[in-house]
Amino acid sequence: MNRSIKKILSVLLSVFLSFFVFANEDQNEEATEPTMSIQELNESIIKAANLQKNNEYYKAMELAQDAKVVAMYYDDSSALAKIYNIIGYSYKVNGELNKAFQNYTKAAVHARLSSNFELVHNVYYSLAELTNLQKRPIEESIDYYEKIDKYATLTNDSTEVLTANNKIAQLYLLNKTADSVVIPYLDKATQYSSYEISPNESVRLNYLWAYYYIQNGEYTEADNFLENITYEGLKKDKKDEFSELYKIKSLINFEKGDFQSAYHDLQKYEQLEKQKLSREKLKEVTIANAKFEVDNYKLNLEQIKGDIREKETQLTQWKTSIFLGSAVLIISLAFLISSIRNNYVRKKLNNNLLEKNQELLEAKETAEQVSRLKSQFVSTVSHELRTPLYGVIGLTQLLRENPDSESRKEYLDSLKFSGDYLLALINDVLQLSKIETKEIVVEDAPFNLKILIDSIVKSLHNKRHKNNNKVHVEIDPFIDEIIVGDSVRLSQIIINLVGNSLKFTSNGNVWIKILKEKETPDLYQLRFIIKDDGIGIPKDKQKTIFENFEQVKNANSEYQGTGLGLSIVKKLIDIYKSEITVESEIGNGAEFTFSLPIKRTEQKQLDNDNTNDDKYIEIGTTTKLDILIVDDNKINQIVTKNILDKKGYTTTICDNGLQAIEKAKAHKYDLILMDVNMPGMGGLEATQNIRKFDVQTPIIALTAVEEKEMIDEAFAAGMNDLIVKPYDTHNFYQTIIKNIKKPSLAS
Repeated sequence: MNRSIKKILSVLLSVFLSFFVFANEDQNEEATEPTMSIQELNESIIKAANLQKNNEYYKAMELAQDAKVVAMYYDDSSALAKIYNIIGYSYKVNGELNKAFQNYTKAAVHARLSSNFELVHNVYYSLAELTNLQKRPIEESIDYYEKIDKYATLTNDSTEVLTANNKIAQLYLLNKTADSVVIPYLDKATQYSSYEISPNESVRLNYLWAYYYIQNGEYTEADNFLENITYEGLKKDKKDEFSELYKIKSLINFEKGDFQSAYHDLQKYEQLEKQKLSREKLKEVTIANAKFEVDNYKLNLEQIKGDIREKETQLTQWKTSIFLGSAVLIISLAFLISSIRNNYVRKKLNNNLLEKNQELLEAKETAEQVSRLKSQFVSTVSHELRTPLYGVIGLTQLLRENPDSESRKEYLDSLKFSGDYLLALINDVLQLSKIETKEIVVEDAPFNLKILIDSIVKSLHNKRHKNNNKVHVEIDPFIDEIIVGDSVRLSQIIINLVGNSLKFTSNGNVWIKILKEKETPDLYQLRFIIKDDGIGIPKDKQKTIFENFEQVKNANSEYQGTGLGLSIVKKLIDIYKSEITVESEIGNGAEFTFSLPIKRTEQKQLDNDNTNDDKYIEIGTTTKLDILIVDDNKINQIVTKNILDKKGYTTTICDNGLQAIEKAKAHKYDLILMDVNMPGMGGLEATQNIRKFDVQTPIIALTAVEEKEMIDEAFAAGMNDLIVKPYDTHNFYQTIIKNIKKPSLAS
């Protein structure tokens, strides 16, 4: 009983103690309205900046810290950027460079949020100068100056473009960087130079040109730029910044033999250096005084914190005495509270058990649902595989029994349809598996949007003509021609959607529309619309058509398919964290809509643009080529050889990699088709050996594996391209021809 009472007493004391502590904390953390308006906030920031200019860093810091609290309350990004810039400079003056960098970085974030380019420039200048002061690699400072140049070029701010390029050129010159790196920045600065608008930077530019030519020993050119320099319009305290000009003039006059002028220039240099030294000494004294003020401020702050801790200790002692005085009252109530608490704990345990039981029940139902879905998936795939396989086996048997039958063409067409269906099903299942296991990674690369859409429309030529449909393409003319994104994933989405529309539309139209929803300097938000005037989708099916193996049921066999296309589309769009919607009515077609973020680029043309591909294909189909086929499978040998023989190409067959090496040594082929997986020596090893004595002949991999690792291994081994089996004949020819050099075609 004594142990129970002690335990209850301990619990009650803890509860009582917590009550007082929490009440005290709530009182201390009570939100208060800001003590100044937006206008007063901006006036405080201006005042803090002026104090800083007058070297009163302690007062500036104190005022900026107060203003920061108010700016946070109003969520004013512009004000916060200015405040963090002021605080960062104060830390820099005090020698606390890491804290300065942290505050400048925060200032940069808020400056970008405010979309104030002038503010962004100021912060980037601060960061560039600080990284240079910290002796970091000059590339970090240059990166900030180049960002300023980018923003200023977009806004046509000549002064900022001139200043940023001057800074970059000066850094490179001081580090004796190669001429090819420095010249572009000096040229751009010259393009934007204007003495009337920015005399200081115009003087600096001439000085940098002169410095550049001095480094290269071209004193006459250097002298020409120095002659262009005038001090008119410069502020008095800025003239001694360019004392180095007289040092350079002295050197040039000395090289010319004009020793008297050289002496006078050297005297002027020393005079300006003394002025600069005096000014810097005065600044150092001012900064030292500011540091002393800041140190005193820190010392006072520590004393205040000590007083607060002492008062907190006294308050704790006072609370303890109150708690001890209340102990007698608590003990007298212990048994009553104990019974109430036990009852509460019992109810809580019962509720926890009920919740656990509910969770277990839900987990059981989830497991059963997963099992049902797995069984349904296996059953559906089994059915979808067996149906075309039955056709393949049955039609093959009919062809064997009746090789000269009049129905032979019909049998072969049906056999080809069954094979194509099987290939489509396998590709869709593999694609779905990659998405489900998160093996697909969205990659960014430049591509031409119009050419991509035109290629998609061309690839669907047969489907389009089968149902006598027309495809209309509308692309917003204000979208850049070259954009950055994953063109492969985008193609998969559009091909599946357009192919679906063509399948369910006869003697009608399909529209591909691409519109610009939003635009920033770095990003587009594009809306894609795929619309048709086909049979439409029932309302009750519009929510399920994106599920695996789900399609609109119809007695017309022309609408057969794997039922995976729209499921793949939805899962690919999910990767972009976007959504696809459908609007449709029976008999009035369907409209699919989705939006994707696409990056912008300043690139105007793709490096690998080749507008003559079609020309190469046309020439190649009539050109005699000598091709080596390396494949261990006899059926594959027959298929590949016959496809090439139809074009009049000369072919040689070998069964493994060792034979391929010997034949490549003995004879010069126009092209080698190399199977990757072969017994003995595989295609990758054979290619590596051939490349030791032949680096010219194109080698194309033949493989049934489309994994990225396989593609990387093929190119690493020295192969030029890759064809995935089974292949489309047109694409097969196209891949061959684009890898044959022009001289070979002409011969």
